[in-house]
Amino acid sequence: MGHVLAVKRLAPCGLAAVLAVTLAGCGAGSGGAGKGPVAKVMATAQQMVGGRKARAPAAAGPKTLSEAEIAASDTPLMQVRIAARGIDTWLTPRESNGAVTTWTTSGGTTFTFRNGLLIETRGLGSDLMSAAAPDPAQLAKTGTVYRRAWYVTGPDGDFEQRVYVCTTESLGPEDLKIAGQPRRALHLRETCQRDAGKLTSDYWLEGPIVRKSRQWASPGAGYAEFEAVKD
Repeated sequence: MGHVLAVKRLAPCGLAAVLAVTLAGCGAGSGGAGKGPVAKVMATAQQMVGGRKARAPAAAGPKTLSEAEIAASDTPLMQVRIAARGIDTWLTPRESNGAVTTWTTSGGTTFTFRNGLLIETRGLGSDLMSAAAPDPAQLAKTGTVYRRAWYVTGPDGDFEQRVYVCTTESLGPEDLKIAGQPRRALHLRETCQRDAGKLTSDYWLEGPIVRKSRQWASPGAGYAEFEAVKD
């Protein structure tokens, strides 16, 4: 615990090989999801600043869409909010490979999930390059102790490994309202600790689907909130 390893100038999957760690995030592959025209509703989404040097917060995007606009969308929709970046905007799927799906903003910033758990970001300036993550079924085994590893970009563009020991607890079922629609989901809280600090993430599971979550994104971006608005 507390061991930090910096490795320079390696791609995420190369980093995984060097460290001999099986990671959950070496790209989403070349599946076909999200390759059609972006839904008209995305034209209203605020473009976010992309690229590794993007440090200034992006202007907030649209906070709400009407139920009619959501119903008219021809693609799944997810909303993301990142307070540290001033981000409140919409995501659509770009590509998918099995359990791994990459979602994108209209400006090209991407978030990659495995079974609803965040494993990569690109375009936040300080990014999550790759991560090992449990699936929702493993997450729901409350009280079980497991290890998680995050690989992030450091201040000099190096990759930094952060390893934590984690457990989850159930906070019980809760009633949610997602885009005006009532939902009932199981609230799980994940606590991950190492010598240098602690991360606490929250997940609301509607069956096997992570309907809502608050997950750590990167050192510079902090926590991101996600709501799966339309499947």
